[in-house]
Amino acid sequence: MLISSPADIEKCNLEYPLFIKPVSEGTGKGITERNLLKSPAELKEIAEYLLVRFSQPALVEEYLPGREFTVGIIGSGDDAIAIGGMEIECRNNYPYSVESRRIMKSSAVYPDGKGICR
Repeated sequence: MLISSPADIEKCNLEYPLFIKPVSEGTGKGITERNLLKSPAELKEIAEYLLVRFSQPALVEEYLPGREFTVGIIGSGDDAIAIGGMEIECRNNYPYSVESRRIMKSSAVYPDGKGICR
């Protein structure tokens, strides 16, 4: 669900726990341990904070525990090319964020699937 204004918060009917992040940021920007939401009160607090802090909508998703991957893409539309993928492992299963990059281990997988770089 996309939250573009405080009025959108009341429309959220997703099942908790939820995860929220700025919609147009990357590399964990705007993400801390507080982005994992367990209640409507937490959703309201963090959504309002993100709307003001980043001046953009916030993306809210039902939280899916498990492994974290990111894929680098260059270009757009029909010209987009995936240049590689990476698994991200953060200590204590914290969400990937700018802060957690100091305490993580990552592995890159090259597009041909043959190489792994640690």
